[in-house]
Amino acid sequence: SPLPSIEPWLKAALERPLAVAARCRAPLEVLQKNFPLKEEPDAKKSKAEQDDDYNLADISEGTVTSLLHNKNTPYYIKCIAGIQAFREESVKLGNADLFNSYIQSLKRSVPSRGLQVFWDLLAHDAITLISQDEVEGSSVSKTEANQFLATEEKEEAAVAAVPAEEDAGDVDDLLDMM
Repeated sequence: SPLPSIEPWLKAALERPLAVAARCRAPLEVLQKNFPLKEEPDAKKSKAEQDDDYNLADISEGTVTSLLHNKNTPYYIKCIAGIQAFREESVKLGNADLFNSYIQSLKRSVPSRGLQVFWDLLAHDAITLISQDEVEGSSVSKTEANQFLATEEKEEAAVAAVPAEEDAGDVDDLLDMM
């Protein structure tokens, strides 16, 4: 959302008085003549283009990790947006393994960190592994990428089905005892 407009009294307080501006004009011109500003041609390059040591995974992991500690849906949504941006950048750069290992590591940490609500939101947005169809060097097939999020649902369905069978056995045992 945009910032509110500056209050008139604050704007007036922050503006340089005309007397000060007039007195400083001559020394400022001398400084500008002695120290000309040069515009750097690389100044507008993105961090990824400038620096080989720049690692989107490290930034994403740190940001996501700190936001996930809050365990709150608005923070989860911000995390998902960051993960989606990380995925898109990985596809663009052709580096599927970095994203895939990160998201697999995140998935493994879900149960121990109590992040099932977050993972459900991530699955709802269908943020899967990057497959060979998207990035040539990926070690993940399209089928594996599609099953990555589905495995959780199958495991939950299997766990839910087991107690139902045991319950039916208990009822049969009670009837046999009568």
